[in-house]
Amino acid sequence: MNNVYSIFVISICIIAISNTYCYAEDSLRTKVHTLFQIVDTTSECTIITKSRSSYKNIVIIELRDSFVFINKDDITRKLLVNDVRTIKFNARGFWKGARLGGGIGFGLGFILGANISSKFNFGNGFLGGMLFAIPLGLLGGGIVVLIAEDELYDLGNLNLNAKKSKIKYLIKKYSE
Repeated sequence: MNNVYSIFVISICIIAISNTYCYAEDSLRTKVHTLFQIVDTTSECTIITKSRSSYKNIVIIELRDSFVFINKDDITRKLLVNDVRTIKFNARGFWKGARLGGGIGFGLGFILGANISSKFNFGNGFLGGMLFAIPLGLLGGGIVVLIAEDELYDLGNLNLNAKKSKIKYLIKKYSE
C-alpha cells in the first residue's frame, strides 16, 4: 500500500509542477504582451501574399491601419493587409487527443485494476489507471494528429475592410 501511495503522491507532484510551469510561462507571456500592448495568435500559421510570397511558421502579432505585423524567430515584419491572399493555420490537437485518450485509459484501468480481487482496492485501481493512461493517451494524441486538418482562409477576393475584419476575427479565434 505504501508503494501505491508514493506513486500517487509522485504523480500528483509531477502534474502540479508541469501545470505550474505552463502557468508561469503564460503569465510571463501575458505580462510581456501587455507591456507592449501586443495581441498574438499563439498559433503558427502561413501567409501567402498576392505576389506569391510565402511566410511559413509565423505568428500574427497585430493589425494596425492597413498593416498586419507578423513575427518569426523574434524578427517582426509588416505586410500590407491588401497584399494578404491566404492564411493557413496549422492543424493542432495532439494534447486534446492525449487528454481524452489518457482519461479514457485511466478510467478503464482504474475499473479493471480496482476489481482484480474480490473486493475493491483503490491502490490497484490507481496503478491500473496510470498503466492504461499513458499508452492510450499517446494513441489518442496520435490519432488526432493524423485526422486533424489545416484551416485555410482565402482572403483574395475581399476588399480592405473585409480583410481587416477577417484578420481581427482570426487573431481573436486563435488567441489562447
